[in-house]
Amino acid sequence: MVIHDLLLIAGFLWASLLFAIFHNFLAALLAKADAAISESQFLWAIMTQSFSLAQKTMPTINNATMAKVEDFMRAQMSPKQSRRVRFREFLYPCVNWIRYLSMLAFVTAFTLVMFYLRQLW
Repeated sequence: MVIHDLLLIAGFLWASLLFAIFHNFLAALLAKADAAISESQFLWAIMTQSFSLAQKTMPTINNATMAKVEDFMRAQMSPKQSRRVRFREFLYPCVNWIRYLSMLAFVTAFTLVMFYLRQLW
């Protein structure tokens, strides 16, 4: 009986550890996705400023040409940005659920330890 109780506690502790490791892995992926999204937004801001500066310094560039360049750049960046945002939106709930499962497994193991220690007294 005691062996089964110890195995149950060890199982919950292992589950807690594995969930914590998986949570950290997903959180790192989430941080990379956030960084990639921020990088794309920063690049878009730099390009927008560069386009307006180029138009001011070179009067031969008209609005139609700048609009074509902006559309081309947006077409290049938009699909990647959309995929990154969808990936990030998928990861947020996953990271939260894995975190909760890790904490639940640890609290369950600790509660079982206290429960079985009380029974031993």
